[in-house]
Amino acid sequence: MIGTHLIIRVVLVFFGLALLLFGVWGLVTPRARFVNSNPSAGAIIVLPPSAVTINFSNKLAPESSMDVTSTIELLPSGEKEYLDGRSVVMKSGIDPGDPSGKSLRADLRPGLHKGLYWVNWRTTAAGWRSTTYGKTPFAVGMPVPDYIKRDMDGTIWERTYQWRSRRAALVGGVVMIALGLLLWMRR
Repeated sequence: MIGTHLIIRVVLVFFGLALLLFGVWGLVTPRARFVNSNPSAGAIIVLPPSAVTINFSNKLAPESSMDVTSTIELLPSGEKEYLDGRSVVMKSGIDPGDPSGKSLRADLRPGLHKGLYWVNWRTTAAGWRSTTYGKTPFAVGMPVPDYIKRDMDGTIWERTYQWRSRRAALVGGVVMIALGLLLWMRR
């Protein structure tokens, strides 16, 4: 007759392995991650660009998107006017000039002001359907404020979809396996 303790140990190890597998799968799934951009992340440029492009590590699915918003306008007097972060994009999508399909491009409105701009993206890797999202600032005629770099731990902030769930699955899997093995050794 199979004991209750044996069933509990087997169930703990089984579900721990399942959680661990789920968490590891999230780590090894190919994603379209930020490689570089023009203007570059955290750059200080003299004139507003007419377009922003971002290059990613893998080919993008058509639903990948990018937006550029303005949050600070540098007035001619040198004062900063804080804005509500409206989009300054006329058109955006996968860059038609990139045959590899790894770039997003956003054409910006003409006549933009000096100030702080944010580039926000959400990518889906073609074939794998894994989602990544992120943001980076660039500035025109002013430095990117230090508190932004400090709060973001640099000039690029990027996360994978459900990254907290994957991390929790890894930790939960390890804990369940350890508990199951501890009960096994204790017996």
